[in-house]
Parts: sequence; C-alpha cells; structure tokens
Amino acid sequence: MERVWLDEFDGGAVRGAAARHAVKVLRARVGDVFAGYDGSSERILRVSGFDGGAVLVDVIAERELPETPGSRLTLAAALLKGRRWDLLLEKAAELGVGRIVPLAAERSVAKLAGEDSPDRMERWRRILGGASSQCAGRVPQICEPESPASALKMLSGATNKFILITRGTAESFASAVRELEDGETVVMVGPEGDWTDAETQAAAAAGFRAAGLGPLILRAETAAIAAAALVSLAGKDV
Repeated sequence: MERVWLDEFDGGAVRGAAARHAVKVLRARVGDVFAGYDGSSERILRVSGFDGGAVLVDVIAERELPETPGSRLTLAAALLKGRRWDLLLEKAAELGVGRIVPLAAERSVAKLAGEDSPDRMERWRRILGGASSQCAGRVPQICEPESPASALKMLSGATNKFILITRGTAESFASAVRELEDGETVVMVGPEGDWTDAETQAAAAAGFRAAGLGPLILRAETAAIAAAALVSLAGKDV
C-alpha cells in the first residue's frame, strides 16, 4: 500500500504536499486507498473526492504507531554539509531514533545562517516525515541546532551517555549497548574534523563515556547511522 506523509490533514481532507503527492505521483482516483502518517499514527484513507487542491478522504482505520528499541535514543550529531546531513536524517528516521539534536561543533564544516532557520527546520522535518512514512515508523523529534556545550547541559540527565571518539582510550560501543540501563540513551557524534580536545573533555566532565566503533575511521554520517543501528538492533527498549 502506498504511504503518504500527512503534512496537512484535518480528518476529512488531505492538503498541502501530501495532496499534491496523492494527485501527481499516486494519481489517486475516487475509491483509491492509501496510508497516511502524521508522525505518531497511521490512517488508512479512501479517496472520496477532490476540492480544489484538497483530496477528500474517509478514514477506514487508524492505529497508533508502536515505539521501537531506538525510540528513547537521542542522537546528538554534528552538522554536515548537504546530502550527507540529509542521509543522516533519513537513516536515523528509518532506524527509529527518538530525537535528533544537531550540533554546531567547533570543527563543523557546515555553517548555519540564522535568518533561514524556519525554512531549514521545515525541510528537515519533511525529510524525517518522508523517511518515517516509508518504514511505517514514528517521526523523530528534531531540535534547533545547539553548541556542544549547551547540548551537554540539555542532555546531562540521560541514563546512558556516550561520545564517540576516533582517538584515545575508548570502550567498544557495540559491547556497551548490550548492557544499557533502562532510560534515555544519548550518543554524541562529531564532525568531519573530529572533536576538539576541549569538547571531549567537557563531555567527560558531564559524565559521557568515550566509546568507539572499531578500528576503522568512519565518515561522520556513517558513524551516526552505525550507532543508531546498534541501539535499534540491541533488542532492548532503551
């Protein structure tokens, strides 16, 4: 069954991008059925008509989307440029990550322009919504970008806290996820240029455990996706 992310839905009419997708991509006709997602629930919708740019629908069935093993995972990832960040968001959504905190790390190559923040956040939400609808999962919460220092304060209350590093002494993250305590898990992933010493020291002072993903040096988006996958596949609702 075709799935559509419901960006505008009032219970009887699908509007906005979802309506355009239904008409132009699905070529929906009266009587056709498709699934609509809003981030926390799934509705089976039957097309009953069209009204201007809206697709009129009847709700046949509805269910709440289940939580996944990664639903209590917060991925605090340094911002990346272009498609690499889009890929990180997409795969994090597919893996059921509960929350994503973009980090403006000291060595982040991607730079943010404050004036485009609303458009940027809306675009990120669309990426997450589209990815989640394809895998019938919950949509991760996406936060406004934070500095690593402010993120450490915001996330310090989590039960399980890790910062992924590529140099120095670190425990195996793959082993650590098998022994997570119940509660929120936070994983911080650095930028292309890695963390600065000051950033790793601040994380250690805030109780974050230094962890690694093996002997290979992974690209930043790959490391984030691998960490999310390990938590998602750990078999525990962490």
